[in-house]
Amino acid sequence: MSPSDDHVLVLDEDARLIPDSACEIPSARDRVGLWRDAKAFEVHAALMSIRAAALAVDVCLARLMRLMASVSGYRQWGTAGFASYIMDDLRQGSPRRFRYLVAIDRAIVKRPLPRLGEAWRRGRATVAQARELIRVMRPGNEEEWLEAAASMSVWRLQRVVQRAVESHGGAGPPDLEEGERRWRRKVFCATRSVDAAWQVALETSRRMAGFDLPVHE
Repeated sequence: MSPSDDHVLVLDEDARLIPDSACEIPSARDRVGLWRDAKAFEVHAALMSIRAAALAVDVCLARLMRLMASVSGYRQWGTAGFASYIMDDLRQGSPRRFRYLVAIDRAIVKRPLPRLGEAWRRGRATVAQARELIRVMRPGNEEEWLEAAASMSVWRLQRVVQRAVESHGGAGPPDLEEGERRWRRKVFCATRSVDAAWQVALETSRRMAGFDLPVHE
C-alpha cells in the first residue's frame, strides 16, 4: 500500500503464521507413509499454533472492544453506533460475536471474575462457553461453574445455565440430571489401527449429527 492510504495492513498475502512446508501436499508415492506419520504431526502442530493465535486475537479483541464501547469511542471515530462501527468500519458481517466479547471482558473485569479471566486467557474457556458462564457466574462460584463447563458440551451447558437462571437466579450449578453426569478424562495408548478406526467413527458421528461433536461426546 502507498503511504497516502488511510489504512495500513498488518497481515497480507506474504504473512506467515506457519512454515510453508506444512501446506505442501506429499506426492502420491510418499503419501501413504509420510502423510500418515510425519506429515500428520506437522499439520496438527500447525493447526494448534493457528488455534492459539486465534485465541490470543479473541482475548485482545475483547479487551479493545470493551474499551471502545465503554467510552463510546466509535462516536469520536465518526460512527453513530457500536453495531455500525463493527459492520462499516471493521467490515464484519454481524456485531453479535463482538458484543459477546465485550460482555465477557466486562464481566471478568467488573464483577470481578479472576478465575474465569485466567481460563479465558489460557484457552480453557471458549467464547461460546464464556458467554454462557457470565450469565450465572459470580465471584463465589467460579470454580463450580468452570468445572461444570469442562465436563459438558456447549449445548448442554446452555441448558444447565438456563435452568440455573430460571430456578436458582444464577446462584450456582444445579444438580445435573441423568445423562449430564460429569465425566473424567482418561488417557490410554492405542495402536494405529485402533486410532484410525476411532477417527472414522468420530467423523461418521459428526456427519450424522450435522455438526462438530466434541471428542468426549
